[in-house]
Amino acid sequence: MADFATPQAGSCHQPLVDVDQVRACVADQTLRDAPLGRVGLELEGHLVDRRSIGRRVGWDEVRDLVDRVGDRLARSRLSVEPGGQLELSTLPAPGLEAAVTALIEDERILGEVLRERGYGLAFLGLDPARSPARVNPSARYREMERYFDRSGCGSVGRLIMVCSAGLQLNLDAGPRAGWSDRLDRLDRLAPVLMALSACSPLSAGGPSGWASMRQQAWWEIDPPRTAAVTFGGDPGRAWADYALAAPVMLVAEVSAGPDDAPSASKRLVSPERTVSFADWVRHPSWLGRPPTFDDLSYHLTTLFPPVRPRGYLELRFLDAVPVGWWPGLAAIVGTLLDDPGTYDAVDTLLDGSS
Repeated sequence: MADFATPQAGSCHQPLVDVDQVRACVADQTLRDAPLGRVGLELEGHLVDRRSIGRRVGWDEVRDLVDRVGDRLARSRLSVEPGGQLELSTLPAPGLEAAVTALIEDERILGEVLRERGYGLAFLGLDPARSPARVNPSARYREMERYFDRSGCGSVGRLIMVCSAGLQLNLDAGPRAGWSDRLDRLDRLAPVLMALSACSPLSAGGPSGWASMRQQAWWEIDPPRTAAVTFGGDPGRAWADYALAAPVMLVAEVSAGPDDAPSASKRLVSPERTVSFADWVRHPSWLGRPPTFDDLSYHLTTLFPPVRPRGYLELRFLDAVPVGWWPGLAAIVGTLLDDPGTYDAVDTLLDGSS
């Protein structure tokens, strides 16, 4: 999310030749010592043509709508997901109330632009009616499809890419001394909060018996990059081990610039062979060249655990829920994570129900 800065290390084109060096780099950037309080929100919605709700909106139409929004949003950035879903991402706000207020206002502005043109947004965890079909022609998304196909999870991977929508909270990591307790709290609360947000009982017109088919899909896709991280007592080490063990999804082909330094990327490709990032460091010829800090930073963006550390904490496990509900859901989740007294009361209830 914009302006929740993640620390950077090293020259982006410097080759990585030592696995322990990479592990230390990732561990050092996992979380940032900071006071609690700042909150960012990201909300995805399925773009719908009100005149033909079963039709997936085409890319030219999506781009036209985004252009019409222009700079009218006050506190959010607008982006387009693979299936044409629109995502509002707020700047960090000094608390939950400010973050929710900002997103409500920008959702209202976006909704007005869409309604003027005959479109709307459906805030649900999974598209309940339309079959998966990628709209966004981005090379990243094209190559992600190829990766999932080769990994044997193409159907569910495509479903997540083009038919899913979530509500994401971004929270400061808090003071270093409290990281372990904070992550333990998240681990304990996550199943309850997933169930609370469950809002995707249908996909392409059919049920599976799950209240959140979005979560069902996430649990079936490429576990080395989507399974939960077991943070334990050393979050940095745990995240570094996770990242190094995960397969490389996308590689930028680069050309030699002055003095044989890598220059601008030619294109983004999905490797033909399955190689973990650690093995790419150990065996650079396996993917044609040694990885760089730039490759490492990009690799981290292709990991999708339910809680992803980026200096701050990304909570990625909530379904998108309708406009009348998501402010309350965001308030509940944020309060439980940032207010120890509230969590202690809920923790007592969880103990009593176990």
